Amino acid sequence: MELKSFKAFNHDGQIKVMSESSTQENPDALNDGCCTHKEQNLRDFLAKHSGKLRNIRNIILFLLYIAYFSYAMYFRFGDEGSWRLLVCTSLGVLHLSMKLLRRRKRVAENLARGRRRKLAVRM
Repeated sequence: MELKSFKAFNHDGQIKVMSESSTQENPDALNDGCCTHKEQNLRDFLAKHSGKLRNIRNIILFLLYIAYFSYAMYFRFGDEGSWRLLVCTSLGVLHLSMKLLRRRKRVAENLARGRRRKLAVRM
């Protein structure tokens, strides 16, 4: 039987030459391979940009709800369901507005006191 060798990447991006016998003896030897490297890159990307991705998701959901609400009001207005939708949407908008104003007020107060967010130095 001929042993086949193949190349795998470890977490540092270095090439590691593996053989079938070494992977059969130690199945965890492949954990340093290309897939785990890509998984780690994806995890790093998601950790670094989680705030931006969350904001994008929230904006998309808000725009979809606006489209739904607009069409529902255009399609049929005047029955009980449309009034309930209007009242609930108004309360939701009021709640979100108050939440954003409180957050903005807190930021303004912190800036007035001279407190600033500590910025992480990225290299």
